Amino acid sequence: VVEVKGTTYTEKDCYVQSVSRGPKDAATWYNLAFVMSKGSTAVVNDTTYTKGDCFAKSLEIEPGNADAWYNLGSTMSGDEVVVINDTTYTKQACCVKFLEVDGAEWTVEVWCGVGDTMTSRGATVVVDGKTLTKQDCYLKALEMDLLCSAAWQGLGDSLPEGDS
Repeated sequence: VVEVKGTTYTEKDCYVQSVSRGPKDAATWYNLAFVMSKGSTAVVNDTTYTKGDCFAKSLEIEPGNADAWYNLGSTMSGDEVVVINDTTYTKQACCVKFLEVDGAEWTVEVWCGVGDTMTSRGATVVVDGKTLTKQDCYLKALEMDLLCSAAWQGLGDSLPEGDS
């Protein structure tokens, strides 16, 4: 918390001030989203934005920001969608976009996240031209970390029922 000319500002307040004066700065939109708690909002120039809205604004300006794609996907739930530069993205599409951005770090969490977005055992996703199943995503996570309990749970959930 800091005081400027008698007014107290939080970290979030500072980013709101910055974005309201420079709305084309992707990094500031990203930072604003990053400091927001889930479910909170920020008012910028009389418009209310959610955490996900701020990540989306960042991506409208800088679509190659892998971390913003990952974080946007993390804020989304179920069948929620977001439109960025006239393209509609689901949670799964955000995770895939993250994986396709040059320099993105393919982590255990990301592979589990992609697997988690598939609601049925037979669902597939295309990543870099390869069609992957829910099971494939959890297997990729386990290739990176055999101790990841979330990957083991997801892998179990991806197997046919009664397969014991």
